[in-house]
Amino acid sequence: MNTPTVVPAIIENKLVFRVLSLPENEVKEKNTEKEVSRLVFLDNAIIKEDADGNRAFTTPMMLTELKNYNDGYDTMCAWEKVELLQEFAEKAEIANKKYFLMAMDIADRSKMFRLAEFLKIYRIAAPQLRELNDIPRRIVRELIGRKMAPDKAVRIEKDLVVVTGQRKSDLFAVPLQIRAYFDGSRSFFFIQSPITGAWLLDKEQDYFQTCRDLDERCIDKDLFENTCMERFVPSTIEYKFSGGNKINFGEMLAQSIFLSAEQAAKVDYELYKRVLDSIYEGEVKDTKMTLPELLGITGRQVKFLKEITLPLDLMKFVQCMKDPDFKQYFPDVKKRMFAASFYLEGRNYWGMAHNITREEVFQAAGTINSLEKIEAEKREHLCSEYYDYIRMRRRYLAYRDAMKDDDPLYQEVMAFGDAPINTKPSAIKDKHDKIGRMIDLIGCVSQIEKYDARISSIREKESSDWEYRTEKYSVIMPENARDIINEGRQLNHCVGRAGYIEKMAAGNCRILFLRNNQDIHKPLITMEEVNGTIRQCYGYGDSINKDPEIRDFIKEYAEHKELSIQALIYKE
Repeated sequence: MNTPTVVPAIIENKLVFRVLSLPENEVKEKNTEKEVSRLVFLDNAIIKEDADGNRAFTTPMMLTELKNYNDGYDTMCAWEKVELLQEFAEKAEIANKKYFLMAMDIADRSKMFRLAEFLKIYRIAAPQLRELNDIPRRIVRELIGRKMAPDKAVRIEKDLVVVTGQRKSDLFAVPLQIRAYFDGSRSFFFIQSPITGAWLLDKEQDYFQTCRDLDERCIDKDLFENTCMERFVPSTIEYKFSGGNKINFGEMLAQSIFLSAEQAAKVDYELYKRVLDSIYEGEVKDTKMTLPELLGITGRQVKFLKEITLPLDLMKFVQCMKDPDFKQYFPDVKKRMFAASFYLEGRNYWGMAHNITREEVFQAAGTINSLEKIEAEKREHLCSEYYDYIRMRRRYLAYRDAMKDDDPLYQEVMAFGDAPINTKPSAIKDKHDKIGRMIDLIGCVSQIEKYDARISSIREKESSDWEYRTEKYSVIMPENARDIINEGRQLNHCVGRAGYIEKMAAGNCRILFLRNNQDIHKPLITMEEVNGTIRQCYGYGDSINKDPEIRDFIKEYAEHKELSIQALIYKE
């Protein structure tokens, strides 16, 4: 079935959310979606009914299982939304209806009949006192009987502490009051209904998701002596406030509620931090999950994580560890950890436009497995160059695949070949540098096409003015734009890039090649002349000439052509 659409409606005197879906391979047209189930809101209950008429009672919390759906309320026009609200007010029979209408007065009108948001309204408007039946009586007594200002932490009894706060709501226009109680064995979280004033049990993951400020709230460590939080104080102090008297409240809560965070604190600082970050992002929610269960590995294998760069997004790392394709290409767990880290770092390193793809990671399995064995500092540098190689390789192959036989770089590309993705770590730098030069050439193609004829014309008109020959050396002009690019490529300097072709085509400079007559086609020294002055004179890799014979030839050439020299033409 396709992704279902949930549509709110008033049917007779009931509020109903219809779950509609289009059968596979059918083209969506108006009114072709079929109802596969519905949620019916009664006086004091919610019934989930399937297409066969089977019914079951459910609750707002249980309905979180319906995750992937399109909300039909978002596509309703303004008058349909107004009509739905009016019908709800006039016809719907639902418990505590006056509180629903009060809630809707302070709710965001664009959200109030979206299923997720309506369930929030339903929960705070319906009778809730039964939720407190399993809470210790002294906590219920304090919760209902004591008024407290927000953002306070108070010890009520020797082994009972309360922390208060406020939460911003994405649905209501008023702040929500929250409280957390800690006794000698358990923690309890509550939120106050902004409509009825009743205190409701709050779910831990919601508490963290919407209270990011908690990770910056600092509280006296002594406050939690004799409570269930006491054992979490030392690691919280060690993490943020070494030797101090304050604890980070949000991190301590994360440890107390999520066993995986407490385990991570014992294993490794980086892993501990990633687990806490994931809790604050609302990604880690299962309070009963152990760290190996969370990561999909054994307790012994968790220690391998100290040897890799742990990605920022822990849950994406977990997905890779459990992914069948990653298991196929990296069956060894330690190598899979490194591969998952490499993949996710590659996705973050270059940004969306240059993400390393899953397919590239699987193609590079041999290289990645070899990189995993290399010492950490050297490995990090090689990984960076390998990321860059993969990125440039992608651009190179795209150019090669689209290239025609008359392409200016046809011979160079054919000679360069396939640029295999798998390579020995020792060859990464060489392959990176070589494909980098190819990318430079590809970037110059437009210059070749645009300026070739102009530079050929300049040589034809001016070669007698600028070229010069002695018994051993010669100065020649480039025949076309490709000559300039090839000069820069073979001598590994910036001629052919950085605008030199455009400058010469515009008559703003002259690019001149100094060659040995015994190998006249082999680049040796490149010179730039501007307004009667030799401004630059470089050999391979922007090196300075060390041959006194070449120095004397350049001086002779400059004197013969009446040029001044401002470049460094000799270095002992």
